[in-house]
Amino acid sequence: MFLTPGALSVICSLPFPPAIIDVYGKGIKIQFDYYHIMQDVNQHLNKIIIDYYKQLSENNLMDPYWEIRKFQFTILKNPKNYSIMDKYNLNELLQHHKNSIVPDIITFKDKIRDIFINSKTPQHAYESKL
Repeated sequence: MFLTPGALSVICSLPFPPAIIDVYGKGIKIQFDYYHIMQDVNQHLNKIIIDYYKQLSENNLMDPYWEIRKFQFTILKNPKNYSIMDKYNLNELLQHHKNSIVPDIITFKDKIRDIFINSKTPQHAYESKL
């Protein structure tokens, strides 16, 4: 006997949702997993960071350039995994780059994470503001 699920959790890959709908119908709920969504978000944010430090380099601002390069992956790190040193370095980084894209990147990344962690229902997630 074949059971029809009410919902499926899938990785973020474009072919999956249409195939799932073809097999189970439009009533199926599709949940993308947190890991792959954050992976995609971090890839795009990393490209923005790279563009930013390239601009710094092109303008011969080498100290800020190296600072961003040094902490590039700390910026994208999950906040629950920050060490005391990470927190200190990010605070310094935010002070040195407060009028740049860096604070926006950190805020955006953390807000998306908060929506996933704190939303109890899909409707609550949809209503959350970035």
